[in-house]
Amino acid sequence: MKILKPVFGILLWSCWSLMLAAQTGNFRQLSIQEGLVQSQVRGFVQDQRDFMWIATWGGLTIYDGTEYEYITKENGLKDNAVQSLFKQSDGTIWIGSLNHIAYYDGKTVNAFAVSLDTFGINNGLDYRFFEYKKQLYLIKSGCLFRKDKDAFVPLIARKDLHLVNGYFIDGDQLYLLLVDKGIMLYEPEQRKLSAVHDPVPGMLFLYVYDKDKDKGVYKVHTNQGLYDFNIRERRFERDAVLSRLSHGKMLYSYYRDKKRNEWLSTSDGGVYHIRQDGEVLYYNAASGFSSMEVFNIREDNQDNVWLSTNGDGIFRYNYGPFFFYEKNKFFNGELITDVRYLSGQKKLYIATHKGTLYETAVGTVLDFKIRHHFPGILNLDEDRDGTLLILTPASGVYALEKGRVQRRILGIKESGSLWAYAVFEDLEAILLTNKLMIKRNGAWEKSAFLPVQGGTVLRFVDREHIAIGTQDGVALVNITSHRLTRTIARESSIYDIIVHNKLLYIATDDRGLLIYGLEDGAMKVLDKTRGLSCNFVYNMMLEGDELWLGTGCGIDKLHIKDAGQYRILNYSTIYGWGAIEANGGAIEKAGSQVFMGANYGLYHINTEEEYLSDFTPKIILKDILVFSQHRDLSGYSDEHLYNGLLPLNPVFPAGFTHLTFNVKSVMLGVDKIRYRYELEGGSDGNVYETEQSQIVFTNLSPGKYRLKVWSTNSYGQWGETYYYYDFEIQTPFYQSWYFRVAVLFFGLSLYFLVLYYLNRLKSRRKEREERLKLAEQDRVKQRTAEDFHDEIGNKLTKINLLSSMARSKAGDAGDIQDILGQLQYQTQSLYKGAKDIIWSLQPQSNYLHEIVDRMVYNAEEMVQLSSIALKVERIFCDDMDMDRYNAIKTEDEVSRNMILIFKEIFNNITKYSRASAVTFSIRISDQQLICRVTDNGVGFDMLQDNKLGNGLNNIRRRAGRIHAHLQILSAPGKGTEIIFLMELNPGR
Repeated sequence: MKILKPVFGILLWSCWSLMLAAQTGNFRQLSIQEGLVQSQVRGFVQDQRDFMWIATWGGLTIYDGTEYEYITKENGLKDNAVQSLFKQSDGTIWIGSLNHIAYYDGKTVNAFAVSLDTFGINNGLDYRFFEYKKQLYLIKSGCLFRKDKDAFVPLIARKDLHLVNGYFIDGDQLYLLLVDKGIMLYEPEQRKLSAVHDPVPGMLFLYVYDKDKDKGVYKVHTNQGLYDFNIRERRFERDAVLSRLSHGKMLYSYYRDKKRNEWLSTSDGGVYHIRQDGEVLYYNAASGFSSMEVFNIREDNQDNVWLSTNGDGIFRYNYGPFFFYEKNKFFNGELITDVRYLSGQKKLYIATHKGTLYETAVGTVLDFKIRHHFPGILNLDEDRDGTLLILTPASGVYALEKGRVQRRILGIKESGSLWAYAVFEDLEAILLTNKLMIKRNGAWEKSAFLPVQGGTVLRFVDREHIAIGTQDGVALVNITSHRLTRTIARESSIYDIIVHNKLLYIATDDRGLLIYGLEDGAMKVLDKTRGLSCNFVYNMMLEGDELWLGTGCGIDKLHIKDAGQYRILNYSTIYGWGAIEANGGAIEKAGSQVFMGANYGLYHINTEEEYLSDFTPKIILKDILVFSQHRDLSGYSDEHLYNGLLPLNPVFPAGFTHLTFNVKSVMLGVDKIRYRYELEGGSDGNVYETEQSQIVFTNLSPGKYRLKVWSTNSYGQWGETYYYYDFEIQTPFYQSWYFRVAVLFFGLSLYFLVLYYLNRLKSRRKEREERLKLAEQDRVKQRTAEDFHDEIGNKLTKINLLSSMARSKAGDAGDIQDILGQLQYQTQSLYKGAKDIIWSLQPQSNYLHEIVDRMVYNAEEMVQLSSIALKVERIFCDDMDMDRYNAIKTEDEVSRNMILIFKEIFNNITKYSRASAVTFSIRISDQQLICRVTDNGVGFDMLQDNKLGNGLNNIRRRAGRIHAHLQILSAPGKGTEIIFLMELNPGR
């Protein structure tokens, strides 16, 4: 009996191991084929951008969810054999390789100056960096170091006879795991070790892992198994399950994830997954994972569990509802054509294209057994009694009744393959190659020839109508009159139809999902542009208000609760399974379990295991292109982003009007990401959606901008937070305000300059015309004067001579002498007046100095025969010199009127004033001419004496003609003063 128990235990363990190996986990592999630099992965860490840094024996691989970068000896490392990575709180990443230590400062990888060779611990692989109170520590080869400036200073060395194997930090206390002493409190400043538990005889402490830090519980690996150590209660408790799993093996890694599930890797290879409910799962190459040793297990900040292997790269595990049964392992490589669950039997049946019928009970583990072989199976269905029907291409219908497979006799002579079967209340229908047959009241009605060929899907709409999916749309047939009512979605092959709430949901091969209203005939199209994984929809299944869709590129779920408001969830994509290619009709539900046949096997979806992280992805800016070209933009700002190449808040020159922003939403567990973006400061202010990570803006105007970017999260929903990037495009000088002011000033200046030039030309033309006119007038005046002198002057001279001759011959005849004397006097006076008129017509008579000289000459001539003494005064003001005086010119009328005015004045003086003295004062300045004539005569009463009335009125009128002012001052017995004032301003 003692022997049988171990044997039975071994057999039980072997069976349990085989059972575990039959399950497939939700793993995605990153290997050399996907882009790793090398397949032996020692560790990994996420940087501040959430990029995954993966340490391999061939260098570093940096993975952002879709693309890979590499750091090797060619671009920074001194040694490609990287075995440890650690990120400090300031973002610095420390790199431990076979012979060197390096660090990444956010821009470049730098070799650490000081090696550990001096401590005799080179060529070790056990780098364990950690941070405690903002200081960096390192455990290597049993020694403890602390970074101090540019060196690692030993705190516990080999000479201290202690071998440090691990650490943990609880609260603000640092604890070290010593091989022979166990867990000890360590105070770095005092370099003091203190025991925290009693010695355990014979126990060697190999490593320690975090388990439940909130409760102070840590997993301790010893030579006697795995223990949970509670630091607050100072108590060890043996973990029986993990100790059994690791017994006799080397333990490589342990991890407890956020769902409180445990992971364990040993020297056996593969990994154990211990669920919270106690169920133990084992994953290896047979279950979609790896059989290599697993060196490191950690979660990223998106709740993906990562496992690094010694030769198969690194694996990402997504918690989710998917399990996969690969056809080559479970179905002899046969393609699954249909899946049917019989709730009465609680069994799942799977049909393949070669005619194999598999059967399995539905549970956590599916155990597929071959139930029967048929020549071929087209579809599986269920009649109203819950019996499984097997539709074959040539052998008719079979039924699985009471555990036995037997041919179902339909009571008709069948011709052609039987493609579909449908039940509605008491009605039954079958679809043959070219016939539709209806069973009413237990009897099959006469077959009706189909108006279309290639029917594959059959669905009752109501008691009067049935929908047939064909290779040329949906045929809606009246089953009473056997007539075609209408055809829907012509030229599309139909793979599945669901009738729900007076709507037809139609799966097509090229148009996605069509939703047709039976009452209004309205058609709505949901395709890839609206969120479907692709336009090829193979199968559908309605579950409450959710419609499952098996497409050629993945499994989708459509929420149809609110009519017209459809929300599509790319179900397989968000759980990391990507482009699953479903098969026509092969979808079924069993309670919370969904089964879908695909090209590569069977997908088992447990909806109770749905788990999506609410993580909001970090969005980064990877690059900026100018006119689709890479440029060095670092010089456009003093501050830069994490990589040191892209500027922060840059000010770009005016020519940067075409910018492309390459953004990246860092989602390590999601393959399909959508983006929204908005450009504040742009022209339209709209928010756009795209699947592209390149955002292009053209014809950007000068100004300040803010680019906002959102992305979908793990659920495929939009995150609330967004990334923004501020930049500015300078205003070109020709659009700046100072340039516009300058242009305005220049334009005005040019305008006024042109205006001035035109006016100057006009003025010059006018002056020229005036000069020509004046010259012509001068010539006319000169000719007139000459003609007047020649004709009138000569005639008057002859009259005067003849008068003289007549007077001389008249002798003493008194009367005749008087008449001749008067004639001679008048002739002389007329001659003198004519001379003044002739003079005024001459061109030189317009110059002021000529006028003044003429007036003085006339005055002197008029008083020389009288007893009046004439005094002439010429006074020049304002520093008037002779050149300026001689240059003053008046208008044509001035000279003649002035001559006549002053001749009249001096004529009145000689005739009526009885004056003995006259003063003629002429005051000349640049602006005025003032002439003052003063006599000491008898004067006159200006109000009563009319003797001078006509003469005074004449001189006043003449003065007014030339815009001069005339003032006469006189009184009886006081003489007379006449003041003449004329402005000489040329602008008058």
